[in-house]
Amino acid sequence: MGINKEIGSKLKNNPIRKFLLKKGVRYSLLALLLLAGTLSIFILSLRPDKIDVNLGQRAPQDIHAPKTIEDVRTTENLRNEAANSVEAQFRIDSGVRNDVQRDIENTFEILYAAKENDNLTEEEKTEAVHEESPVNLGEDITVSVLSGSRESIEHLESYILEIAAEHLNRGIRIEDIPTVKDAGEESIRNLTEFKDSLQTFGISIFNQSIRPNEFYDAERTEELKQQAMDEVDSIIIDQDELIAREGERISVSQMQVLRELGILAEDGRPDYLWYLGITIIVLILLLTLMLYLLLFHKKLIYEPKTLLMLVLILLLTLGVSKVLSSITIFVMPIATAAMLLAILINPKVAIVTNIIISIMMVLITGNSMTLLIMLLIGGTLGALMAYRTQQRGNVLLSGFVVGAANFFVILGIGFINSNEINEIFLHAGYGAIGGGFAAVLTIGTLPFWEWAFGILTHLKLMEMSNPNQPLLKKLLLEAPGTYHHSIIVGNLSEAATDAVGGNALLARVGAFYHDIGKTARPYFFKENQFGVDNPHDKLRPLKSSSIITGHVSDGVTVAKEHKLHKEIIEFIKSHHGNTLVAYFYHKEKEQKQNSADTREEDFRYHGPKPDTKETAIVMLADSVEAAIRSIQEPNQEKIESLIEKIMQGKLQDGQLDESHLTLKEIQRIKKVFISTLLGIYHERIEYPEEQVNKV
Repeated sequence: MGINKEIGSKLKNNPIRKFLLKKGVRYSLLALLLLAGTLSIFILSLRPDKIDVNLGQRAPQDIHAPKTIEDVRTTENLRNEAANSVEAQFRIDSGVRNDVQRDIENTFEILYAAKENDNLTEEEKTEAVHEESPVNLGEDITVSVLSGSRESIEHLESYILEIAAEHLNRGIRIEDIPTVKDAGEESIRNLTEFKDSLQTFGISIFNQSIRPNEFYDAERTEELKQQAMDEVDSIIIDQDELIAREGERISVSQMQVLRELGILAEDGRPDYLWYLGITIIVLILLLTLMLYLLLFHKKLIYEPKTLLMLVLILLLTLGVSKVLSSITIFVMPIATAAMLLAILINPKVAIVTNIIISIMMVLITGNSMTLLIMLLIGGTLGALMAYRTQQRGNVLLSGFVVGAANFFVILGIGFINSNEINEIFLHAGYGAIGGGFAAVLTIGTLPFWEWAFGILTHLKLMEMSNPNQPLLKKLLLEAPGTYHHSIIVGNLSEAATDAVGGNALLARVGAFYHDIGKTARPYFFKENQFGVDNPHDKLRPLKSSSIITGHVSDGVTVAKEHKLHKEIIEFIKSHHGNTLVAYFYHKEKEQKQNSADTREEDFRYHGPKPDTKETAIVMLADSVEAAIRSIQEPNQEKIESLIEKIMQGKLQDGQLDESHLTLKEIQRIKKVFISTLLGIYHERIEYPEEQVNKV
């Protein structure tokens, strides 16, 4: 025994255990488990298989795209082709024409000035033209022109300007200069009205004055190329699109697509964007669930044990469903989580969790809208049907309802979207099987969840209310009066709790077990004293009070030995609160001459006071039932008066301060008590003459 205590002490003081019991650590571990588990299922389900193939080899199988991507190589080639098809753009510089025109005009002005200057000799005139002219003219040509008439020279000037303007208006590129000069020379030679010397003069001026005025516009060209590239749409490879058929040789473009998809065995680099996308989706879904619990079920957030159960149910449902999806997606038992959570926690949490799991499975299995609708409707019906079910067979019925819902959802959507009748009925049949399988999983695993996490479900409560339960049998055999009293208290409590919207079944079962401590000393309690002397007549009042109040601690000990749930133990602890054992208290005061020596706290139960509606109602029902049995010739007036007195006494003594019962609810409870007890004692009330005859 000492060794066991020493081991227990060491375990209790273990620093690792202390660390793990910290609230923040537990929540962090729970969050990590949920995130890691969900991500693992997503990654294992969606990660594409690697393809071991090289350029020019034959594809070992049909290769499909695991996700939608852009075919970058093909898109880039098409855009380059579009850019290359754009012609180079040129712009005409209008200033060049003005410069050419000015050079031609200046040359002729110099010529006119020299020709009309009579103070110069012929040689001086020629020299002046050569020095001042912007173009290089030969001496022979200049002398010949200077000897001609001004009128003919002016005509030549106008023709040269016209020919130059014509070419410049069309635009002259640098590579066009030789062609333009040849064309200009030909045009001037065709002017037969001029002498050869004038034609040669005109050609010389034209050739030396003409220059390029059309230049490459790089900015405009690039702008048009970019515009052409932008007009080419990206080439998209959709998810599941065929990349290469089995046996087809892998081309360069196909190899590039496989690299971009990240499914080549030779490419060991992870697709970080893919992992990031999955992580974002999973985080959003899980945070939505956590936010819902935080806002609407805050009490649940402070129960790490229950949260762990929720996490495990979610992960196991996802895992089992993923395995079965390899058969068909319609057989997945997603409704299992909804039914389990409705039974173990409540239907609201079950329905919201079912929505999250349904979205996850649809993402994992291929975004089927039919599947999503089926899972949402089936899971919701499963949660509603399983809520507060009191027989395990009803869970199977819930599964049949889920299966029927699955069947008709698939059938309806199938008839809308397809004409493949055989396929539609096959899928609908799988959906029906999935509903039944969900029920089987729920029934099969429910005892484990109840045992592992100490959850007191309606099904467990119904089992505990069975008279064949060991403790109830013990109570019946060893304290039959107390057993009968507990049954009546249970019926009173159930009816009253139902009237105020509490857990009626929990109140009933709690009442059945509330007095099991009396089995330790059954004959010290009035209801079990059949034809025997009252042992309290031989005891001091304080001792008697100690025995009476001790049945609470005795009951807790017995309950723990039989591993009753903590919720039931609370009924045992609190069904008397810290009420005064008034009879023995006043008896003690009478026996003692100095009543000041009698302390009231020595004659009170040790509590705690009831802190729920259910435990408070059992306290009231226990007191009322015990008091009614003491009434001689009970009638309606006596019963109503006594119930009113007892309930007022509990209120004034502060026994209901922590119970969350309102005054309106207390009045409702009182009416239920009166109605129920009048039903029990109705024969004696309706036929008082029988009572007279019996006396």
